[in-house]
Amino acid sequence: MGDMPLVCHQATVTPPALEFMHLAGLSPPKNLLPYSTGSEAIALARQRIELGERLVFIYPPLPGVGTADELLVPVTAYGVFNDKRRIPEFVDEKYLPKRQIISRQKFTELKDLLPEQPVFVKAGVEGASGAGQDVRYCPDESAWQEAIQFYHERKDDLSGLVIEEAISVSTCWCLGVTILDDGCHYLGGAIQLFDKPAKQTGNRIDPDFPVPDEAIQIAIVIAEEAMRRGYRGVAGFDIGIDANNKLFVFDLNFRLNSCTSQLMIYDHVTQRTGARVSQSWQIEKTGSISNLLERLAPFAEAGVFIPFRMFDQETYNACCPGIEAQSVVTGVIVAESVVEIESLDATMKQALV
Repeated sequence: MGDMPLVCHQATVTPPALEFMHLAGLSPPKNLLPYSTGSEAIALARQRIELGERLVFIYPPLPGVGTADELLVPVTAYGVFNDKRRIPEFVDEKYLPKRQIISRQKFTELKDLLPEQPVFVKAGVEGASGAGQDVRYCPDESAWQEAIQFYHERKDDLSGLVIEEAISVSTCWCLGVTILDDGCHYLGGAIQLFDKPAKQTGNRIDPDFPVPDEAIQIAIVIAEEAMRRGYRGVAGFDIGIDANNKLFVFDLNFRLNSCTSQLMIYDHVTQRTGARVSQSWQIEKTGSISNLLERLAPFAEAGVFIPFRMFDQETYNACCPGIEAQSVVTGVIVAESVVEIESLDATMKQALV
């Protein structure tokens, strides 16, 4: 963040959380502007905008924050960049799975149209969608009918549907980039981990599975087209490789991705410990975050756990009583190998029992 002011909820920057960041060898943002309510968030953002600054956001901001000229990326443009229907505008057709675009006016016709092979059904949303929440894997008729019903109930919120051939890939990476006034810069790639198709569980950086040079070039070409169209900020592109070493582009996310911080800090944290592999890690528990951080402190001190996000349930519920929430700690663990990562993961979770 450097000197950039950060408008954030009080529950994410509690004193225990900031102390834990220092314990892990990180420096919290220098200029924190915490809020407790939506109206306070808008007021803080407006104060900075009135000083001549522009607002950078991950997900579309609350209405009333700023006009198009006061945002780094206008909300309407953000919606266009992140609409899954528009991927062909950025990606060479030879890198795309076979796909069909369905307008929401024709959703009802899909019940009688069963694909001949497994497909992914993706929601076209003029805005942000992530974590596979708007993607359904359909290997058979039952899954197809469930997906069509799911999307039909939400059709007023969607711009359309993408029916995409289900490509079997050996590895899929999220390639991170920054798109700035001085050019496009590659941040690295993280392997995406899944427990089932379209349901991602985390990210891993493993030098034994490097991103192909061709995939990096694809990412830069996408980024340069987005730059030409006016996008500025970070982005992440999902690119996989099949058994025949053919690359496919599956998704474009013009926002902070779940692996962005992991990519940006990889060199720093692995050099500190001599580790090679980095893997995302998260725990959610009911109650104050202080107990979680106390038990995780030895791992942070040893440099094997680096926190990215800490959310305190008690602070949040003091601001927003009656809203269900849990304390969350998100970060990465680093080790010499995947086997050691799995052992460390089990040890950390046992410490929290």
